[in-house]
Amino acid sequence: MHEDFIKVNDPRKHLEKSRPQYCADFIDLYHEKDQSQKKAEEFTERCLKPAVREYVNKALGIEIVDEMLTGADSVKYSTRSYFQHSILRHLLDENNFRNYDVYCRNYEGFVKDWIFYCIIEHFQKGTALSDLEGKHFQAMAKKIQEAIEKEKNKSLTKCETIFMFVKNVCSNLNSDIVISTDNLGLTLIQDKANTEEFTVYLQGCVNKMKTSLNAEFSQQCDMKKKLNNLPFKPQDELFKRVFGCGKLCPFCKVPCEAGGKDHKEHHASVHRPQGLGEHRWSKSEKLVVDLCSTAVQSKQTFQNSDTQGKFHPYKDYRKFYPDWNIPPDPSIEASDYWKYVLMTFNKEFAEVYEAKPADIPEQWKSITKGQALKSINEVFNVK
Repeated sequence: MHEDFIKVNDPRKHLEKSRPQYCADFIDLYHEKDQSQKKAEEFTERCLKPAVREYVNKALGIEIVDEMLTGADSVKYSTRSYFQHSILRHLLDENNFRNYDVYCRNYEGFVKDWIFYCIIEHFQKGTALSDLEGKHFQAMAKKIQEAIEKEKNKSLTKCETIFMFVKNVCSNLNSDIVISTDNLGLTLIQDKANTEEFTVYLQGCVNKMKTSLNAEFSQQCDMKKKLNNLPFKPQDELFKRVFGCGKLCPFCKVPCEAGGKDHKEHHASVHRPQGLGEHRWSKSEKLVVDLCSTAVQSKQTFQNSDTQGKFHPYKDYRKFYPDWNIPPDPSIEASDYWKYVLMTFNKEFAEVYEAKPADIPEQWKSITKGQALKSINEVFNVK
């Protein structure tokens, strides 16, 4: 990193890179050429245009987040519970084993990808994205024109060089955009250069820039590439809002639903059969069908690396996991959703977990997809 920094900031390399520009400026100065038009074009292309593009991209990420939080599907992101329900409902509608496998084994990755593709799906239709870009671009273009006009009126009452004119225009805009003029060689412009003429050229260049950027923002773009290149990534911001702390139940690997990272206890509304957390019986190697929310009120025991291989009653789980609160399962329907999932994809889960299929209880076999949906609707209080 130190060597990379030296390469970028080495004065000699910086001067070598700028040598052609300084040489051209010196030749113009020597021949007493009028540099007004040339410098107006350079200032617009090399300073204003990149700054405006960066401004729009920064604002775009924030606007996308606002749109997702206030648009038609905003309820998905209103609370962590609604978000959990939305994902589980989506998985059930798709009813695809691959999706469930990724969700169970890589919850964080699944959530990030799901949010990412929800944003893409929302903005790929129509002109919603280009409209957002256009709104911010037009606002900034107006501010640039106002800053030029303001400085133009001031320069009429006093003798001002082009260098000071540009410096003051940038100063008027510095609360909105950062404009670097380091490589323009403005200090080499003759003092007698016509500032009024430069202003006319600059206003014409800004109008051309508006047309150029407007066409650029109106074009269809690769949404994946666009989102990944934004300085403020909306997918990351939405992920932070709904993901929670990321801790998983020690038995069934269901994610904690508590908000933020400062809560004292982890909890989840719906627990799963422990087989979906890759637990299997040591002797038979069959996936475990027991739910940890049921096990904690039973006489069953558990053992793992946290207990150093010794068996302990599930009722005493808080001796090993004091920050987890796993309430006893209040009704047989509470986890019908995950019972249905394990029953439907029993063989597939066993294969990827390198275990034997679970012994599915007879009463589970009558659970329908509709009942699975009803169970999560009731748990998350969604009508």
